[in-house]
Amino acid sequence: MVRSVKAILVGAALLAGMPARAQDMVNVYLMDGGAFNNALNASTIVSRTKALLGNKAEPAPRQPTRPAPRTAPAPTRALQFTSTPGATAIPAMVAAYPAGKRSEVAAVFRQLLGRFGGIEQMFGQPHNDLPTALALYVATSYEAVTGVEVKPDQARPLIAQMRSLLQDGTGIAGASDAEKQKLYEIFAITGMFTATAGLELRQKPDPVASARLKASGRANLARLGLDPDRMRFGAEGLLSR
Repeated sequence: MVRSVKAILVGAALLAGMPARAQDMVNVYLMDGGAFNNALNASTIVSRTKALLGNKAEPAPRQPTRPAPRTAPAPTRALQFTSTPGATAIPAMVAAYPAGKRSEVAAVFRQLLGRFGGIEQMFGQPHNDLPTALALYVATSYEAVTGVEVKPDQARPLIAQMRSLLQDGTGIAGASDAEKQKLYEIFAITGMFTATAGLELRQKPDPVASARLKASGRANLARLGLDPDRMRFGAEGLLSR
């Protein structure tokens, strides 16, 4: 999905506004587990998402049990929300930065979040769509670790997988708009940042910055119970090795 993000960023001339050196993009803005971890762990719904996503990377054991009764999935619109300025996750995301850097980092995050709507449009998804944000987070984190691109024809079924996942059993569909907005912003900003940093490092390689971004991508996936070494993407989306 990095290629898709590049099209959005170049069209908005945002890449030109990023730091001149790729290592600055990583070293200035990348957090080593701080605010992203804190913001994610503060969510009351991530633990359920983590459990279900973790199962996605492992084959389910075959058990001679009766199938669970089928329940109707939540309406698709239940995975969107109405955003409000007071519910934004950005203050929590920048809280771990030095005080003198917070306004600068918050501005970068707002730029990235503002361009995420272009990804939703590119893939024909609704505005403020949590499954699309989650798919970007997963795909770009995987790309950062492995260097293997998640192509658009693989990203579309991944979004559908995330939609089914979030509709079934996570409780997210019934969460408040404020909870959905915070989670959406964390996933969208992290995904956009990871993709942007990866693009910069392709153009201006730096081994130290690349190692940090790779470690960050692995940590992003681990927060959701996913192991990139056991993941692959195909025409059906996310698959286990």
